[in-house]
Amino acid sequence: MARTITHRGTLWTLRRDGKTARAEIVEIEGVGLELRYTRNDKPFVRRLYSDGADLLREAAIERFDLERDGWIANPRAAGKYAGPIRV
Repeated sequence: MARTITHRGTLWTLRRDGKTARAEIVEIEGVGLELRYTRNDKPFVRRLYSDGADLLREAAIERFDLERDGWIANPRAAGKYAGPIRV
């Protein structure tokens, strides 16, 4: 029985030596949340979670590990610094 994907989105994208690592969330109807890791757009790990907090914790740990190994955030995802906010 095919399941319907109700939502999907990218949590983070990191780069190193011309390669890309990405974490994506996919919400699957009747199943829960799936965390998908890809390298160069090829999936290499998929895990299911019923709790979003557990999924986000796992994704943060993986990101910290990759950054420790020299991966950096995609500059386009980081945005541009517009200076201090005046109040």
